[in-house]
Amino acid sequence: MGNNNKYSDIDIYIVLKDNIKYRERGNIIINNYLIEYFKNPVHKIKEYLKKDARGHGGSIANMLINGKIIYGNKELLKKLRRKARYYINKKNKVDIKRYYKAWDMYDDYKACIYHKKMPYYNALNALIEAYLYNNNYLLLPPQKIERVFKDKQYREKYKIKNFPNNRFNKLVINCFDEPNEKNIDILYKYVMRQGKFNINGFKIKDKLK
Repeated sequence: MGNNNKYSDIDIYIVLKDNIKYRERGNIIINNYLIEYFKNPVHKIKEYLKKDARGHGGSIANMLINGKIIYGNKELLKKLRRKARYYINKKNKVDIKRYYKAWDMYDDYKACIYHKKMPYYNALNALIEAYLYNNNYLLLPPQKIERVFKDKQYREKYKIKNFPNNRFNKLVINCFDEPNEKNIDILYKYVMRQGKFNINGFKIKDKLK
């Protein structure tokens, strides 16, 4: 895609027959190229797409849709691609726990006296995740968030079409460009107000099995 650098690896997804009773993930170096491979039977791939905690099928959906088919049963792979596209376009159910996580990370940051950089970026990531997930946008790997927000061409190369185009973007970029308490306070208030989240009265109640 043109986004590679000296730290990039090559991802290979190997689709196993449904009667295979194992899954595998590993790395191997060939001709100085680091290859990360994933092996899963078909039913497991479908399960991952359905249950992906990040929403929209996650990285598996992205690999199935945008990856190049090198060898195999093309009809089966086309069916998996259709399923991946279904989950890419499926709306998330609002997850209030993500707002709670964002509040908790932000609270830790505010309470921190030493080494505030790490809790700052933890809080920033949690705020971004809460907003993106609950507004049906694709969640992003933490190491790519800043570039995805700032670089339109980078988004286009990764085929990220469903992306917020509002004040949220500007507030996130401000938090990266000028990492300070004022900017993350503004973003925090924006996200929590948009999500109608209030820690006062928040509770989670689950049935026990």
